[in-house]
Amino acid sequence: MFGIKEISNLLKALMAKNGLEKALAKHFESKEFKADEQRWTEGSLAPSERLVDPWHKRRTVEIFQDSLNAAKQEVEATNPDFIKRKNEFLQRTGTQGGGVYDLIQYSQQ
Repeated sequence: MFGIKEISNLLKALMAKNGLEKALAKHFESKEFKADEQRWTEGSLAPSERLVDPWHKRRTVEIFQDSLNAAKQEVEATNPDFIKRKNEFLQRTGTQGGGVYDLIQYSQQ
């Protein structure tokens, strides 16, 4: 059975194994990242662009989220008991899976 620390550490390890660090390094070194970050720092974004987070921030979050989703899928694919507990938890609570918090909650069930 997984506890909070175990599931958190497992997800972190899987994210690292799946290349999160390399993906972020590549993103941070890209011309697009540097150009968008400079435009944001200088305040030269168009008014409509100021209403949302700049592209370089959104893309960073997307890279993390993709890595987390892949790690969660791997945990679910390799732990049938975990899937069973997750489904039981979701049925009891009526929850529709909302991320790491849900993974942690039903890992304790």
